[in-house]
Amino acid sequence: MHKHLTLRHIPALTGLRAWAFGLVLLDHWVPIFHHVLMAGNGGVSLFLVLSGFLISRLLIESKLTNTSFNDYLLHFYRRRAQRIFPLYFLTLLILLLAGNDVVRQKWVYFFTFTANYYLINNPNSLLDHFWSLSAEEQLYIFIPLLIWLCPLNRLPVLALLLISCSCVFRGAAYYWKGEPSWWPFSYESVLGCLDCYGIGLLVAYLQLIKPQWASQFFSSALVLRTLLILWLTVLLLGIYWEVHGFGAYCNPVTAVSVRLAVALFGGYLIGYCHQSLGRWGGYLLLNPVFQYLGSISYGLYIVHNLIYNAHMPVTYPTRYAWREIEQLLFSSNSTTTIQHPTLELTFYFLLTVCLASISWYALEKPFLNRYTRKRKPSLILSS
Repeated sequence: MHKHLTLRHIPALTGLRAWAFGLVLLDHWVPIFHHVLMAGNGGVSLFLVLSGFLISRLLIESKLTNTSFNDYLLHFYRRRAQRIFPLYFLTLLILLLAGNDVVRQKWVYFFTFTANYYLINNPNSLLDHFWSLSAEEQLYIFIPLLIWLCPLNRLPVLALLLISCSCVFRGAAYYWKGEPSWWPFSYESVLGCLDCYGIGLLVAYLQLIKPQWASQFFSSALVLRTLLILWLTVLLLGIYWEVHGFGAYCNPVTAVSVRLAVALFGGYLIGYCHQSLGRWGGYLLLNPVFQYLGSISYGLYIVHNLIYNAHMPVTYPTRYAWREIEQLLFSSNSTTTIQHPTLELTFYFLLTVCLASISWYALEKPFLNRYTRKRKPSLILSS
């Protein structure tokens, strides 16, 4: 079959990461995007599909090149550790030194990547986004094993099983847990994320094993319109339920289909990134600003909620700092009323980008470069 594959870097995927982070940022910083437009769900789901696609692409390539099982796992886990661990554990250490009570008292959850199960019942505006990092690390334990054990021609079946199990789990959680406590349980549990990884696996399979099918499918305007209609329908259903006081997720339809619809659309976008993008696609994904933000998106994700969250009190350090700046610039005497919300969010965003940039150049990139110098030429993958 395939004796050797070189997995090239796809710049458009970097731009897609920037958009995924933008959705998460809007969800955490502007409440209407959380309550009505469900932006955070969209952003996190897109990140999960991207992660599923990238690791599946690497693992399928390892199978195609007859890599030994030990080398296969060593290559995969070493790469994940060097990508995720440095900034993650440094952030936890800083929070410990800063006296954060949650990290200090519940450190076991955070240091063992099981924080999602703590945060399900103990939401925390400062640390809520850590749930997805924990869920991803848990998925990294068994997804590589499943892909390795599964014959190549059965990978689509495995992908469909992952998607089905996740949808059944979310539906069962809705009826079992009741409202509104069911939602964090189904959303932040590993089983609730499987469909994103299943879709990522399916896209990777098509790109590597059935490239002609992939080219036809991901360049089809009919497929794009169908997935857009599905996503908009689910979004409108969520808005309808939110307006009528039930919450965007508190109904059996959106309970199952919100993440699935976003993941399907995200999977299509990933496949589309491998095609000729056209004028607008190139502008939205290859723009230098989005390329840079996408390259530092992991740092942006880690840092943004620590800089600001819509639920943080005005005494929080960054909010207090903005009040001081606001008084200097505009002679404002208010300490509680938001006088210049757009400028305030801009200040937090620039601070987030600055810290993420420092993290990228001083910490993340050096670790990745060390790995790149040691890896085999046949195992080239941007992640």
